This record gives sequence, structure tokens and C-alpha cells, in this order.
Amino acid sequence: MGQKEGAPNLYGVATADGEPFLEEAGIVPPADGGLISGPTGALMYRAEFSNLDSVGLVVECDGQFPDPEAARVLLDAGIAPLAGIDIDTDSLVEQAEDIRDARERLARRMGDADDESSEARPLRMFQ
Repeated sequence: MGQKEGAPNLYGVATADGEPFLEEAGIVPPADGGLISGPTGALMYRAEFSNLDSVGLVVECDGQFPDPEAARVLLDAGIAPLAGIDIDTDSLVEQAEDIRDARERLARRMGDADDESSEARPLRMFQ
């Protein structure tokens, strides 16, 4: 299906003879080297150590909030072409809009809170 303009970038890494799977799906390796950590890194390490054909997908995403747009890119441009299946991601697009609106509301509220906390107020003290 391909990525929309402005969509998060998707990259692929491979072990053993997994590279042709990525090439066939049109998934490029990251431009810069890096590290895959956590359970995903452990799985990739084990595949490399055991000389197993494997692929790993990396998508740019928001680390603080759920990122349905990144999930959509991962499914549409990564998993679907690799697995040869169609995946309905319409609900993710709707969720992306809802989350974007909620983040904007939160940012406005946080900005309002900062404005209120920086106001000078007289202290009322009684003895």
C-alpha cells in the first residue's frame, strides 16, 4: 500500500539470509547504525547467533504517547508486504486523529497551568 507523505519512516534489519525478504517488500535498512535493545534485540541477537534467517522492523514513533500512525505504517508498509496479507488499518487512522486531538488539549491545559503558576498572587495570612 505504501506510506503516506509525512508518515513515520520504516526500516528493516536482517540476519543470515533475511535481506532478500526486506528487498522484495521494498523495506530499506536504516541510514545510520544503531542498537536494538530489549526483547526484540535479544531475539535478533539469538537469530544472528544461530544463523537463522530473520527480519526486524523499526518504525519511528512517539515514545510518550500511543502512536497509531506508526502502527499503521508498520502494518501497511512492513508486515503486510512481508506476510503477503491485507490488513485493515482504518481504525488506526481514526485513533490517530483522536490521540492527536487529545495531545493538543493536554498541551493547552499544561500551557494554561504554567501561566497560572507564574502569576503573582497576594498571600493572605492572619495571626
